[in-house]
Amino acid sequence: LILALFVYFFTNVGTSALLAAHPSVSHEYLYMLLAGYAALLVTRQEGDMAIASARNAILAFLVLSALCLLWRPELELIRGYKGLIPWLDVRYTGLAIHPNGLGPIVVVFLLCVWARPYRARWINVAAWIIGGASLLLSQSKTNWVALLVCALCMAYFRNRERLVHRFFDFRKPGAPVSALVAAMVATAALGMLLLFGGVGERLTGFLHSGTGTDLMSFMGRRQIWEAAVDEWANNPVFGYGLTIWDEAHRARIGIPEAFQAHSQFFQSISSSGSLGAAGLAAYVAALFWYTLKTTAATGGLSLALFLLIVIGAISEVPLEMTGFGMEQLLHLLTLMVIASRCAPENSPAATRHAPLFRPLRARHVHQD
Repeated sequence: LILALFVYFFTNVGTSALLAAHPSVSHEYLYMLLAGYAALLVTRQEGDMAIASARNAILAFLVLSALCLLWRPELELIRGYKGLIPWLDVRYTGLAIHPNGLGPIVVVFLLCVWARPYRARWINVAAWIIGGASLLLSQSKTNWVALLVCALCMAYFRNRERLVHRFFDFRKPGAPVSALVAAMVATAALGMLLLFGGVGERLTGFLHSGTGTDLMSFMGRRQIWEAAVDEWANNPVFGYGLTIWDEAHRARIGIPEAFQAHSQFFQSISSSGSLGAAGLAAYVAALFWYTLKTTAATGGLSLALFLLIVIGAISEVPLEMTGFGMEQLLHLLTLMVIASRCAPENSPAATRHAPLFRPLRARHVHQD
């Protein structure tokens, strides 16, 4: 994973900074690489501390955002927004730069609270309330989906033995049969609703509305992606350079709001060309491999964080390597969680500290 991180940096930062159509050199290009290597050297105890530290820091950030909302609401709310919730016409930014930047931070916070809950029950309840409210008010649909996927992942791996014992014990077929019948009833109800409930007409009307048009065009990102492809076509090997999406480039393409490619893939091919895309693919593959190796030991947390990166990469740039800020929190935390659980199970380093989660043991079925 250390080698893969270097390959990713070399292909997406090093070659692009020196060999792209618009070369540039900055000390800021080194920060994330150094932080990434530091994250990969944590011990098991330090990995647990990192989760708790991220949880506490984001909670303080969300509480401070809520207090500032009471003080100056016009600075944290985007009004006149028409989203999927009819009665909610605002988007909550908090102290983040944008609601889409607040969303993944909140999802990371909720996953950390789940993995490392507070000792006091009332703090956990308050943390889930402020986190859930912040995510709902941000109206970040991508992160709504991400939270659902990550929660299902965490729930499965934290209760895997119990679920396997309950749903795959053929001596007790009640649970799987009930689940199958419920799925059949739900499918039949959905089919009846689609056929006779007028859902098709409503869906057509929604897609022809302003909100539906934005949704089908990925909230206007398609124009940015087309500009990214054009830059890749002009410089297919090394890309435009790391200064892409700066003020001069945005003025030239006529998209002043495009501060990034709004996609990890399009960001790589536009700034670093085909070489950058190849490095991105290699790094994601290595990250996925070590995620799978550590999923059980982390109770699904490593896989949940990886899925959050993948979902966010569709419309954002969660693996950005040319800066250092809150946007890099998810990437660094994922590296720390994975690295802290990569030691072999029979090594002294692996047994020095307790596992992040203790798997639930299924009760033994006594034979007559």
